[in-house]
Amino acid sequence: MLSSFFIKHKASADLADKDGRTALHLAAELGHLGITQLLLEHKASVDLADNNGRTALHLAAELGHLGIMQLLLEYNASVDIADKEGITALHLASRRGYPSIVLGSTYWELGDYQNAKDLGVIVVEKCKQILGEDHLNTICAIGNLGSTYWQLGDYHNAKDLEVIVLEKCKQILGEDHPDTICAMGSLGSTYRQLGDYQNAKELEIIVLEKCKQILGEDHPDTIRAMGNLGSTYRQLGDYQNAKDLQVIVLEKCKQILGEDHPHTICAMGNLGSTYRQLGDYQNTKELEVIVLEKRKQILGDDHPDTICAMGNLGSTYRQLGDYQNAKDLQVIVLEKCKQILGEDHPHTICAMGNLGSTYRQLGDYQNTKELEVIVLEKRKQILGDDHPDTICAMGNLGSTYRQLGDYQNAKDLEVILLKKYKHILGEDHPDTIRAMGNLGSTYRRLGDYQNAKDLEVIVLKKCKQILGEDHPDTIRAMGNLRSTYQQLGDYQNAKDLEVIVLEKCKQILGDNHPDTLHTMHLAHIYSQLSTKRPQNI
Repeated sequence: MLSSFFIKHKASADLADKDGRTALHLAAELGHLGITQLLLEHKASVDLADNNGRTALHLAAELGHLGIMQLLLEYNASVDIADKEGITALHLASRRGYPSIVLGSTYWELGDYQNAKDLGVIVVEKCKQILGEDHLNTICAIGNLGSTYWQLGDYHNAKDLEVIVLEKCKQILGEDHPDTICAMGSLGSTYRQLGDYQNAKELEIIVLEKCKQILGEDHPDTIRAMGNLGSTYRQLGDYQNAKDLQVIVLEKCKQILGEDHPHTICAMGNLGSTYRQLGDYQNTKELEVIVLEKRKQILGDDHPDTICAMGNLGSTYRQLGDYQNAKDLQVIVLEKCKQILGEDHPHTICAMGNLGSTYRQLGDYQNTKELEVIVLEKRKQILGDDHPDTICAMGNLGSTYRQLGDYQNAKDLEVILLKKYKHILGEDHPDTIRAMGNLGSTYRRLGDYQNAKDLEVIVLKKCKQILGEDHPDTIRAMGNLRSTYQQLGDYQNAKDLEVIVLEKCKQILGDNHPDTLHTMHLAHIYSQLSTKRPQNI
């Protein structure tokens, strides 16, 4: 090849003819991808302009050489250089109807979403100017920009664009066109990311119905739509509908894609998560054991998805009360997270918290405390004092201090925790009420019965109002207040509450439930104490 010969003999790649055109201009114009690659590898200047102000990208864009356009962009060719007539490569690409497909996708493939976004904004503007608002390429460019915002986590901007795309697709292409259905699915996914599960559900039901009608039950897009709707049902707390869909998705993935396909394994994990929400930990465990085994075989022990699967199984073992197996897995997960992701990665901190919770279940409060102190410190450093995860870490450590009998440290944390919950969540949020109850219990342990009573009276009142008389938390709040009344020597109020608590335990839990038996035992003790109280002389 002559080009290779000249380059081998150190000829300059940037020599220009009388029209100012270099070898790169000619290769781009003629569509010679290999020569273009060779020239770029040997440092040809990608943005040199000829006498008319045109770069190699201008020529490739004008003539529709898509591969060369993409290659030039990978070598950082500018899309904004204007020729003598003020025309850029972006203008030329827009006229041919593939601006976003080529220009934006290059950055996308490189994972450079910020540059993809910056370019996408320009592409949309140029498409509107040159092609008009309703041209299909303009709509495509808007959709691509929305997808880029989505990748950047800017779901609000993604939603705003996707609403436009869906509306235009409906108007121009009709309700049943594949692009319209795709736009509907994209918007549904964005609603899910924004926590707007109701709107997500409404769109995803339509998408699934249309996919079934147009593509059939076994088409990959239909199965994907079914999985998306299942995930949304789970987020809405509709675990039964989620399970029903996810069972079908898993079965179809096995039939069509095979047992070891990534989508099949993912579907298995999703169904396992739903079983966990339903409290069906045995089925959860059986699926998660398979998921972990397949992740190890296909991805290896150190892949993030394998570590995630290990963490999920560890959590399920904990739910089943199999704390030793939970601990064994979670120790490995934490070690791998530290090695691969680093000490400060969110997954590492989460793994530390999970292991701490398991140590607590094993009664190993010292190890629990050591981990939770680190978790709280890292949450503060990385997320700030008021982030929900920081506040949760504070509550966990407070509970551990209480278990260790370190009531002063428990109180110090729980006072801060309650203040933050009131400020961030409001007085009536369940977490605020729970924090109030915990602080009340700590005051009681410290012998500060008056402060304990003041809090527990509020907790009981709020539990009755919000949860109802028969909710377990209400009954628990009643029992706590009864204990405090007893410590204050207010035996009549203690007895009145005791009668109610015992009656509700019998009604709701049965005569032989441990909580009922415990309450009966306490009632007997309090009865004896009340008969021995000092008499006035």
